[in-house]
Amino acid sequence: MRLRSSDAARIAEILGAFSGPKAWYDLSDAASLRKDSVGNAPVGAVGDSIGMVLDKAYGLVRGPNVWAAPSLGSSWIDNGDGTYTKPAGPNDNMTVPGVLTIGRTYEVVYTIDSQSGPVSIRPLVGVSSVAPIAGKVGINRFIMTASGDTTAYINSGVSSGGTVRDISFREIPGNHATQSSPGSCPIWQGKYGAFDGIDDSWTTSSIDFSSTDKVTVVAGVRKASDANPAIVCEFGPTIATSNGAFYLSAPNGGDATFGFAAKGTALSALTAAAAAPFTAVLSGLYDIGGASVIGRLNGAATSSGATLGSGNFGAYPLNIGRRNNSSLPLSGSLFGMIVIGRLLEVAELAVFERYMARQAGVSP
Repeated sequence: MRLRSSDAARIAEILGAFSGPKAWYDLSDAASLRKDSVGNAPVGAVGDSIGMVLDKAYGLVRGPNVWAAPSLGSSWIDNGDGTYTKPAGPNDNMTVPGVLTIGRTYEVVYTIDSQSGPVSIRPLVGVSSVAPIAGKVGINRFIMTASGDTTAYINSGVSSGGTVRDISFREIPGNHATQSSPGSCPIWQGKYGAFDGIDDSWTTSSIDFSSTDKVTVVAGVRKASDANPAIVCEFGPTIATSNGAFYLSAPNGGDATFGFAAKGTALSALTAAAAAPFTAVLSGLYDIGGASVIGRLNGAATSSGATLGSGNFGAYPLNIGRRNNSSLPLSGSLFGMIVIGRLLEVAELAVFERYMARQAGVSP
């Protein structure tokens, strides 16, 4: 256990020192998991749906509170004691304009002392990003990505009203993965997320890898079946039509393999043989300029020297468990995944793989 903790700390150190694109999804860490895609309900028990996986690569450190001196709209009242009240009536917003950045993720926390009406008090993070469920009396917590504009809102709908206090909007940096459809959420099993092989997956907002032609991805995965090709992760909608993309697959083509592939302007792919059911640490080291794809299955390497064409990786969502959140569903389990926009050094890769092997239970 000490080794595992030390490896986790070293991974956090490596990721923290790297200023380029990165992501770390840890399915054993309940504190980084939420039941729904807006982070309203924490995962706490085996069998819970996982609608959001927070990215640990940035330390899950919250930024400063950007909610201050709100404009009160037409009906909100500043009570002078840190609370704000809206009488029941027309839809109205409290707003703090210009404090959000479109595409970034914010944790919104506020306390409702009382409320009434059919649409109760809820946050908006940019006018196009609305909490799909309203708040409740007591402390409320939502995790939302800003879209539409840069304004922070607290909204109370038609014929609704109430009193609210202790409002905060704090950025959570990272490339968080979500699934907005409840029926397509993987299921938490304490140390991993279980994927049903039908429609379970997560996806991120666009991650910009366009500054680099090198990527390393390390994942702990168990494939339950070799019947159909399945995506562990794919950067981009589909590698066949997307330059600057990469993937891991399990299996690769409806056969007893795992797959590794990357593409600049030309696709290079390889496989490693292992029949399902099989638990593995998969590492893909992709270098467009170096014309190299290296795939590692539980530490054993297979490499390809075929050209990947030219250019850098792109700016796409990272899809986890399905291609483009819609096809080639994974049947099995994901223990964790780390992606970094450079090639790991030999000693660093050993730390990442050892840690992931212990997460997946494939090493002592």
